[in-house]
Amino acid sequence: MPSAAALEEGLVSGANGSGNAARPLRIAAGVCFALMALVLAVRRDVLGLMVAACFGAQVVGSLLGAWVLSIGEGTDEMKKVGGAIREGSEAYVKTMFGTIFKLLLPFAVLVFIFYVAQGDAKKAAMITLSFLSGAVCSSCAGMIGMWSSTRANARVAQTSCTQSYKDTIIVALRSGAVAGITVVSLAVLGISLLFMGCHAFVEPRIEHVP
Repeated sequence: MPSAAALEEGLVSGANGSGNAARPLRIAAGVCFALMALVLAVRRDVLGLMVAACFGAQVVGSLLGAWVLSIGEGTDEMKKVGGAIREGSEAYVKTMFGTIFKLLLPFAVLVFIFYVAQGDAKKAAMITLSFLSGAVCSSCAGMIGMWSSTRANARVAQTSCTQSYKDTIIVALRSGAVAGITVVSLAVLGISLLFMGCHAFVEPRIEHVP
C-alpha cells in the first residue's frame, strides 16, 4: 500500500489525463456537429429540428466524455484495478450482445414473414426495420453506459483524493451525463429517423404515420 505522499504524487502526476483517449470523442463531436448542420440545411420542419437537436445532444455528450477522459486515473494500482473492471465488463458486454445479435436476424425474418403475410410488404418492411433499429439502438445504449461508467470510476476516485467534494460531484455528474444524454438522444434520433422513413416510403401524409 503506497504512502499518502506517494499516493498524492501519483494522482497529481496523472492529473492531465490521456489526450489520446479523449481524441476519438472529440472527433465524434465534430462529426455529429457536421451532421447537425447538414440536417438543418436540408430540412427545417419539426422532424428535421428533432434530428438536429439529437445530433447536438450527441455533441454535448461526446465533449463531456472527452472532458472526463482528460482527467488522470491516478496511481498504477488504481489503473490496474480500473483495467480489471473494464476487462470484466467488456467481456460481459461482448457475450451478452453477441448472443443478442445472433438471435436478431432470425427473429427479424420471422417478424417480416408474419407481417408480409397480411398483405402489406411496405408496412412489413418498416416494422422489421423498426425491430432491427430498436435492437441496435438498445445495444448501443448498453455499450455506451458500460463504457462510460467503467472509465469514469477511477477518475471520480482520483478527484475525490486530490480535489474538493464539489469537484468530485462535478466529475461524477458529468460522467453520468455522458450516458444519460447520449442514450436519450439516441432513442429520440432512432424514432425520428423511423418516422421520416415511414413518411417517405409508406404513408405520404405525415399525420397518418402510425
